[in-house]
Amino acid sequence: MKTFQRPLHRPNLLHRFSALLIGLAVLVVASPAFCGPIHDAARAGDLAKVQALVKADPALVSSKDDQYGQTPLQVAAFNDRKEIVEFLLANKADVNAKAKNGSTALHLAAAKGNQDIVDVLVANKADVNATDNEGWSPVHSAITWNHKEIEDLLTKDGGKDLPAKPTPPPPAPKGPPKETSKDGHFTAYDNQTVLDTTTNLMWASRDNGAPMSWPDAKTFATNYKGGDYTDWRLPTEAELAGLFDKAKSRRSYCAAAVDELGVAADEVHLTDLIHITCTRLWTSEARSDKPDSVTVYDFHAGKDAARPGAKEFVDTASRILVVRNAAK
Repeated sequence: MKTFQRPLHRPNLLHRFSALLIGLAVLVVASPAFCGPIHDAARAGDLAKVQALVKADPALVSSKDDQYGQTPLQVAAFNDRKEIVEFLLANKADVNAKAKNGSTALHLAAAKGNQDIVDVLVANKADVNATDNEGWSPVHSAITWNHKEIEDLLTKDGGKDLPAKPTPPPPAPKGPPKETSKDGHFTAYDNQTVLDTTTNLMWASRDNGAPMSWPDAKTFATNYKGGDYTDWRLPTEAELAGLFDKAKSRRSYCAAAVDELGVAADEVHLTDLIHITCTRLWTSEARSDKPDSVTVYDFHAGKDAARPGAKEFVDTASRILVVRNAAK
């Protein structure tokens, strides 16, 4: 759940600030325009209003907001509104309902460090091993954000640390690749590749689906065998910039994609033939202006950014999209 950095060790002050941003991002900072009155009441902790709304329409306990697909229970769990959580559960709210990014109320409470809410959810049979769209379990969220008590509680109840697994390349179909669709100067093929006819660069049709450090990203690219090709690599910043297309827009529903205020910034702008699961992609390039840093390209903002190149640093909004020269 996860633009912030995922700490692999106890975070310093910068990492703690990043963790706060993720907490805000993870879910419930949507503006009221995207939510119903019951979501706003749950966020504000207005139990009387929640009770009145549910009395008038019991189905509201299962309603989902337009932007994130969150239920009132998820909003209340994130914002540590215990009385509202208990009321909603008593009125048949689905404790394991998932938002658009796959997160449950337990993911949110574990990431935010709301142990009282975790206790209530587990007592009401929340799935301690539910996984979100990136493969994260509630235990993984607790570990990532250094909530040791919640980690221990969930582990005691059978919870497992379930990080996302990289997406392996699909097996190549037999025979020469066949064209499946076009989008301007991009052509997609049935071996999960996309050719840019203006640059003669061949791209994988989707990213790896999980955050990695830069050293691991380079290894992933070197070992990638998609389409039966063996010369895949990480792209340069200029090559990724060539994919950016402001006229194209779709949501990635990546919880890590937030602005500096913690507001969702998960739209990406590139051809529909290439699927990326978050907003940023690793490049092959180290930064000359920032020691020990490398470049990522942001497909939300349409510009590059710097991230540490250390193996222990994982930027949870960055993915790997491999490329090769089609002429080879």
